Amino acid sequence: MNKEKIRYRLWWELLKRSKAYKIFCEVADHKELGEEFIPVAAQEKIVEYFAGERRKFFEKEYDVNINDFIKIYSFWGDVHQNDFDYWWGKRGRQQISKTKTTILNIRHDLKTLSNLAQLSLLNSLEHTDRKAFGLEDIKEMVDLFRNYFSSPDNQQYLYLKVDIHSKATSDEIGREILRLRTQQKKESKIGSRTTRLREEIELYLKVYDEKEKNPEKPWANIISNIDIPADKGNCREKRVLEKYYDYWDKAKSLIKQVEHNHFPGSNQK
Repeated sequence: MNKEKIRYRLWWELLKRSKAYKIFCEVADHKELGEEFIPVAAQEKIVEYFAGERRKFFEKEYDVNINDFIKIYSFWGDVHQNDFDYWWGKRGRQQISKTKTTILNIRHDLKTLSNLAQLSLLNSLEHTDRKAFGLEDIKEMVDLFRNYFSSPDNQQYLYLKVDIHSKATSDEIGREILRLRTQQKKESKIGSRTTRLREEIELYLKVYDEKEKNPEKPWANIISNIDIPADKGNCREKRVLEKYYDYWDKAKSLIKQVEHNHFPGSNQK
């Protein structure tokens, strides 16, 4: 399974644990993945049900926003009535491909950037007598775009098509590009840590599911059911109990984040 699909599967699994989103899906009551996830009939149900005081109560009770849920539902649909692989094959992969920026022509595609980026690039292009961009310019662009493209619900890859005119050799340019890419991966919330990210979140969800099934069960018993040998034999020790309570807390935090359309969040560092 490719890294992108792994990340979206984790997102799907977290969203399935949201009690508030489950209620929202039941209200929308639209199981099939059609051309649009929210057809008119489902929209009418949502608007009618979440009106007035009921909406206020729901949003306060679950600390969510109906507008966020509408955006989430338009992308994911009903995660309880549909299978992830089915969603990925029919809708997910196509939806995701539409959100990526592949090649950006900075002279003609400035409308895709923020106002700050537009002004800065226009100044570089039109108000100087330079005819080309060097490596230092590219570094500045990376810094400039970082904030614009770094919101958790809008992670995108940006490839700049820029002719490089420099006294540096091709090997030197190649090494510098590799260095910048490596640095970007280290700074990324996900980067090359997809496997570890999956292992972490799957463990958090195992603990969360065990606690949800048996809220009154002692933590020592829950740890035994998770069946990690190194912890199972020491399941009554304070350090182990605190570790598993932290796993449970992280799972709840991640579920809350996906309710607000953010992933993976600040717990994976």
